[in-house]
Amino acid sequence: MLLNVFEAPLQELRLIIPTIRDVIVCRYANILAGYLAGDLACIRQNLEQLAPLDHLAYWLGKLRLEIRERNIDVTTIDEIQCRARKLEASDAWTGEVFFVLARACEIQENNEQAIEWYTASRESFIHHGCLRKAVKCRLNIIALQSRIHPEHNYLEEFGQIARDARKIREYGTAGLALMNISRELQAAGAEKAALAYANRAVILMAHDLSSLHYYLALIHRCYLYLELGDKIAAREDFERARPSQHKEVQAALTQLRSRFRKGRFARGKLDHLTSSWRGRVLNDSRSRPSFAVLEDLLIRRLTRGPQSRSELLVFLWGNSSTPESAEFRFKRLLQRIRKKRPGFIHYQNGTYFLDKGSHIHFARKKRKRTA
Repeated sequence: MLLNVFEAPLQELRLIIPTIRDVIVCRYANILAGYLAGDLACIRQNLEQLAPLDHLAYWLGKLRLEIRERNIDVTTIDEIQCRARKLEASDAWTGEVFFVLARACEIQENNEQAIEWYTASRESFIHHGCLRKAVKCRLNIIALQSRIHPEHNYLEEFGQIARDARKIREYGTAGLALMNISRELQAAGAEKAALAYANRAVILMAHDLSSLHYYLALIHRCYLYLELGDKIAAREDFERARPSQHKEVQAALTQLRSRFRKGRFARGKLDHLTSSWRGRVLNDSRSRPSFAVLEDLLIRRLTRGPQSRSELLVFLWGNSSTPESAEFRFKRLLQRIRKKRPGFIHYQNGTYFLDKGSHIHFARKKRKRTA
């Protein structure tokens, strides 16, 4: 039961809780539900019940509350690490300890240490057969690597994680991986391709309504609609996200409200924003030229991996053009993309691809990281 609690998404967790008999596990499950829903009062209430028991679950719940409040107390981390050293490697709590410590490091922007904790957490969860939580660790590791190395793109890795997550019905993680692809494409100016991935992400996230990532998917798509000039669709997603109790979502909604009213972000209001939203606010890229429909379609196709020339010609034009005409149009298409984004599409060994060194992150600035 404990392992099921660790990897259950919000809606599933709410179904599990009434069946839990162990007091400590039940309280921690309620803390997790409150954490996922952004319900800080729920977390505090269950922490009060756990405090007299002096169990590791109390300290993990306390750190989860601090993560939601974005106010990490180092004494909490020290206490958890001290207790973790007494755990056997086979203890079911081990993977959860490493996972929560990794998340706290993310909040502190200590990305390298967070990767180490997520890696240890993933190994522990795999050992215990918690494959859904393990794939979530893998996604978090790749997302952190993309922050550390913004000059690279990780489209193939995110795509593989999305496929792996769907195979084991971890739809929230699959949706989050697709949302990361969408962000990568948006950063490159391929807004229509980014929207296609965002739509798929929202559908998958709907399996986990009221969770933080569901609302983050909605506000990400809202921003995309604004970039594309569709204020009606943007307003619909904005309204759907408003009930969220998550401070991260409310902070982003404040930025979107400013964008609706003034056409720009409120740069002085960065508290509680996620790292990706802080990047958007500080590096507003509206002046960047966008890709046309066919250019966008080609880029979207290449997010699936390397493609041969013949495969791309068939995908783009099918039988609607003669081979000679398709060849000419393809050359012109590549010229237009390369003029807008030099080095974006590469050709090697008979295939076209978006390689690891392409300038898909050109609009970002590498942020300083804490030691």
